Amino acid sequence: MFKQYTVLSNNGNSYVINVPLMSLAAVRVNAGFSQAELGKELDVDRQTIINWEKGYTRISGDWLIRWAEVCNFPIDYIFLPTKSTKCRVDK
Repeated sequence: MFKQYTVLSNNGNSYVINVPLMSLAAVRVNAGFSQAELGKELDVDRQTIINWEKGYTRISGDWLIRWAEVCNFPIDYIFLPTKSTKCRVDK
């Protein structure tokens, strides 16, 4: 998945760039956490992490923000799984 941005160059031309988005699991792995370790950091159990990553349960906006902060990753570049119709961010 990608997020598209339009960028203006110095000469006035515009370009569309595609920035790749990362899944919750990829963000976690890149930060060096196992599911259990991230669960401890977020004070939830490993099964909760699994359920969020696979889209079995939805992750709230507050938890998503904490996930991004703990993993030191910009929230704008995280995409959520679409496996479940229940998977959406609560506002």
